[in-house]
Amino acid sequence: MSGLGVPQDDIATTVGISLPTLHKYYRAELDNGRIKANSAVAQSLYKKAVGDGQSAVVAAIFWAKTQMGWKDTSKLEFDGKLLIELNDHWARLPKS
Repeated sequence: MSGLGVPQDDIATTVGISLPTLHKYYRAELDNGRIKANSAVAQSLYKKAVGDGQSAVVAAIFWAKTQMGWKDTSKLEFDGKLLIELNDHWARLPKS
């Protein structure tokens, strides 16, 4: 259940024990279930990200943001001429 994202207090209730007892006797199972589920999702996401099609683009962007530290940027600077940066593309606006 841990691997499926079921909250630990719900697991304890289902099994019929207290949360501290669940943690005391099933700590490894709780941790390993979550790790295995996260690994399976990461593997699926990775396969999509290196694939083809629209879902590959979305998956690759998500991967780059969460695993590689990439981010969307929007920046305004003023130094006599106004420059706008949108997604790494610069546009120079005419002075008015």
